[in-house]
Amino acid sequence: IVPRNSSPDQPWFAHLLDESRPWRSRTLLPLKPEDAHFAYWRQKETPKTFNTPDALEAQIKKPGAGQDSMIATPDYPRWYPTIFLWKPDDSKPMPLHLLAKPLLISIALTIAYLMRDQILPRVGRDVEMMILLALMWFGITPFFDALNQWWDSVKDRSPDRNRQQQVDIVLFRYWLAKASPWILYILLAVLSAIYLIQTQTSPRGVLTSVDAAALYKPQVAKGEWWRLITTGMMHGSIMHLLFNSMAVFYLGRVTLSLVQTPLLGLIFLASIIAGSLASYYCMPGDRSVGASGGILGILGFLTALAVYHTSGFPRVVRANLMQSLLLMSIFGALGAQYIDNAAHAGGFIMGTLLAVLLIPRTIKVWEYQTPKWLEMLGWACWLVLAVSTLHVAWILLA
Repeated sequence: IVPRNSSPDQPWFAHLLDESRPWRSRTLLPLKPEDAHFAYWRQKETPKTFNTPDALEAQIKKPGAGQDSMIATPDYPRWYPTIFLWKPDDSKPMPLHLLAKPLLISIALTIAYLMRDQILPRVGRDVEMMILLALMWFGITPFFDALNQWWDSVKDRSPDRNRQQQVDIVLFRYWLAKASPWILYILLAVLSAIYLIQTQTSPRGVLTSVDAAALYKPQVAKGEWWRLITTGMMHGSIMHLLFNSMAVFYLGRVTLSLVQTPLLGLIFLASIIAGSLASYYCMPGDRSVGASGGILGILGFLTALAVYHTSGFPRVVRANLMQSLLLMSIFGALGAQYIDNAAHAGGFIMGTLLAVLLIPRTIKVWEYQTPKWLEMLGWACWLVLAVSTLHVAWILLA
């Protein structure tokens, strides 16, 4: 079998694996067995071999078969992603009409949110947040994704550039999977456990637990400064927890692919504290809760790296980070009555400063080695977060 529109000797993507970036390395793709001429493989499954290219292609075309799967063909010595069997079509720009559907969804959900009191009188806070999240997930995010793809297809239709972008998009995901996110699984388990304790120990509602250990500002004014940290371990609703958990995992995973685990702890803790201070001094209201300051700190860290180290990310990842920043701005503007924008801004600024101060522009981001003193400081930050979690649990259970 010969990949569509490629030479008999090399598949179309082979010359784009130039080793200039870690995700462009050939070593990301595992070597295939010598007898695997036509084969199909999914992780945690036994590879399937076929006698003819038609049989392999029939397997690939089965529903769901192309997701996270790899194939082997005679013209390349390694397994490679199934999507690479077909060369990207560079002959035409993306049709502009594909922007219409997400744009219409965005407009409809925005109107539904702004007119929620007339359409859905006396809806609860969680329902309003669900409308906002639906607007982000099904409207604005797909719209900006499509807009970015359309702009790329119009701005530069250089075949090699577009094919390189396709390779980067697919292989960057494989590279991310190599980074062990064990610390993120622990963090998500901790946040979920604390929220479960909140629900079991607050018979009048989860928000009443905020007064016990989160950023309850009258108590901070009396000297309980530890609340600047413990507030990041608690959440105000199940939707709040789910949204923050998804953001922590996605942004944290990208960060761990570039820097070591201790540095993520420093970014997260310092940004929680900075966000809490910004909320305390700049945000009206007595209460604030959530890990959003730390999450925005991670986003600020990555955004700064994307700006100052343009070679550190594929172009699509840089675009996604800028898009996330824009989405958070829209989210903050529409949901200002529920969202602590001061905490978001404080965390983002702290993360940005840490990126600028700690990562020299003269080195490639993925080659950065955390200094020993900074590594020790980072582990100390994870320890502080662990102690804070135990403190929150003890207060709530007591």
